[in-house]
Amino acid sequence: MNIKNLFFMNSFKQQKIFINTLKTVLGLKESCLIRLKIFILFLIFGVGLNFVFAQPSEINSIEDLDAIRNGLAGSYILMTNLDFNNPDSYDDPTSSIAYTTGDGWEPIGTFTGNFEDNGYKIINLCIDRDAT
Repeated sequence: MNIKNLFFMNSFKQQKIFINTLKTVLGLKESCLIRLKIFILFLIFGVGLNFVFAQPSEINSIEDLDAIRNGLAGSYILMTNLDFNNPDSYDDPTSSIAYTTGDGWEPIGTFTGNFEDNGYKIINLCIDRDAT
């Protein structure tokens, strides 16, 4: 059993057995065990759970890329090359007109999250907007 499985246990009894096993295996003193319990509670009920175990949102299409503007502090990973001139890069190829004509791509704003390119590229992105 690993620490991640602790969060999916059905009962407090299972969690207690797991913590006592850690105490025995690691030779933790009671003061360390209390800190461990507090840490685990923080992970279960605090924002730490999302921080530790959250998986980045996958970007598989240009529409997925565009949706980043709805979560500028999120974590994202590019799963394929995205080519604005290739219909295969879109969930709905007819939406390519909005991204490749007129003003083109609308900048998403101030991004404070994480974006991993995963070795893939975004190409042929067009922005034709007046600076304001």
